[in-house]
Amino acid sequence: MTKDAKMTKKNYFEALVNFANTGVLTISNDELRAFAEKEVALLEKKAAKAKETAAKKKAVMDELTKQVEDVMVNANGWLTIAEVTNELVELGVDTTTAKVQYRLNTLVKNGLVVKEEATIKEEGKKARKAMTYRWNTDGDNVVEVELESDEAFE
Repeated sequence: MTKDAKMTKKNYFEALVNFANTGVLTISNDELRAFAEKEVALLEKKAAKAKETAAKKKAVMDELTKQVEDVMVNANGWLTIAEVTNELVELGVDTTTAKVQYRLNTLVKNGLVVKEEATIKEEGKKARKAMTYRWNTDGDNVVEVELESDEAFE
C-alpha cells in the first residue's frame, strides 16, 4: 500500500492477519501503534457512554418502581397488571404493562407486594385467569435487601 492512500480499519486488520500468517509486518510499527491506541480510546469512550446510559436507565427504573409502589400502597384490594398500568398512565407516567409487570415482580420478590392468581369475570366475556397484586399488609414476607455497592446495576 502506498503512503498516500488512506489506511482503513480493514487495511490495518489485513496487515495484522498477514503478520500473523507470515511474520512480516507490511506497515510500520508507529502506524500500528497509532491505530491500536486510537481504537482503544474509542472503546474506552464507548464504555464510558454505555455506563452513563445505564446510570440514566437505572434512575428511571428506580423512579418507576417507586411509582408502582405508590399505586400499590394506595390501592384498595387486588389489582391486575393492566389496572396498575392504567393508574400510572392516568397519573401521566409513560410506561408499558411489561415494565409494570417487571416492577411488580421485583416488589413481590422483596416481600412488599403479594401476588395471587384470580378468575376475572367480565360481562359478555368468558372468565379468564390473571395474576393480581396487592400491598403486603401482613408484613410477614418482607425481605430486606442490602447491597454493598451499586455494581449490580452497572
